[in-house]
Amino acid sequence: MKTKKIFLILWPVLALILEALPTGAVLCFAVSPSEKIRKTFSYFSLTVFGNANFGPLITAVLSCILLILAVLVLVTQRRGFALALFDCSIAAFIISLFPILYGMEFYSLTGAGISFLIAAEIVTSMLFLKQKFE
Repeated sequence: MKTKKIFLILWPVLALILEALPTGAVLCFAVSPSEKIRKTFSYFSLTVFGNANFGPLITAVLSCILLILAVLVLVTQRRGFALALFDCSIAAFIISLFPILYGMEFYSLTGAGISFLIAAEIVTSMLFLKQKFE
């Protein structure tokens, strides 16, 4: 039980650390018809959002919400917060995969790690939901 509590907080913290790195979100710029430049940014960068790659910033905001909800679940022990955490983590996972819609060159290894950590949060919150609440 204690390890579930640790992991409930650990996964969003690790995801936020990866999202803060400047290697997560990818933009590809065409400098000529045959040459592309690939640049990486933090998930919190507005440059990526301004270039119509909405997934990384929304994922970063949802990861912050995941951390807040995980703390609320552990402090209040309310089932409603646990359900909100589960639902928000599913939404964050789906949105973390949005850059793939532009092509695999817009997805990075850091982005895959973030998606994996959010998927681990889904599993942990699902296990946490199986326990008895007030």
